[in-house]
Amino acid sequence: MDWQIIGVRRKKRAAKKAGNLADFMDAEAEIKRLKKLYAAANDYEREFRDIKAQAHAWHEKASGTRTALRDALEKHVSAIMDEPDFTMEGIIIKAQALAEWDRVGTRWGDRLAIGREWHSQLAASILRYAKGGAA
Repeated sequence: MDWQIIGVRRKKRAAKKAGNLADFMDAEAEIKRLKKLYAAANDYEREFRDIKAQAHAWHEKASGTRTALRDALEKHVSAIMDEPDFTMEGIIIKAQALAEWDRVGTRWGDRLAIGREWHSQLAASILRYAKGGAA
């Protein structure tokens, strides 16, 4: 916006040199209008920065809580998946735990914990049970 004011000031100086009062007054009014717009834009940008900072602070606070809860759920699901399944009920409990873990997942696809093969563990348990008993 500064470049616009600079351009109008040049026109104002040129009008003053030429003795053109109408162009001089128009340039002066335009400078006043641009300064008012510039001040409004600065106020808007300052308020935007403040709101953005508040939003980032809230997100950081909420993100830490969400991450802690997701980590706790991951440990709980991991403990369930590491237990031996001797019955079909055990397999169902594991399937329910995996369903809850999948429901909590995020848009970035971090539903599967690094190094975890929970879905393949469940599939292996089901196949083992189908072949004659889980153990």
